[in-house]
Amino acid sequence: MSRGKKLSADVRDMTIRAYQFFLEDRAGDPEAAGRTREMVVKCIGTSNSTVSRVWRDYQAQEASNSLPVYSKEVDPRATEMKM
Repeated sequence: MSRGKKLSADVRDMTIRAYQFFLEDRAGDPEAAGRTREMVVKCIGTSNSTVSRVWRDYQAQEASNSLPVYSKEVDPRATEMKM
């Protein structure tokens, strides 16, 4: 992968799927824990920083999708409650 180029969606998806595969494959092996990124780098042939960035962005997106969405905007059709 040449430096400074934007990653295609296919490369990002392949990186995420490889990371997930190695996480699941190595889940039962405590000695292999923590080396998942190294395995993805060797498998795909990208840099360590690229794999780290893609995985970090994926985790942030997953976390934002799982959180409830609260809007500070008020629906203009809502009426004020009087007590």
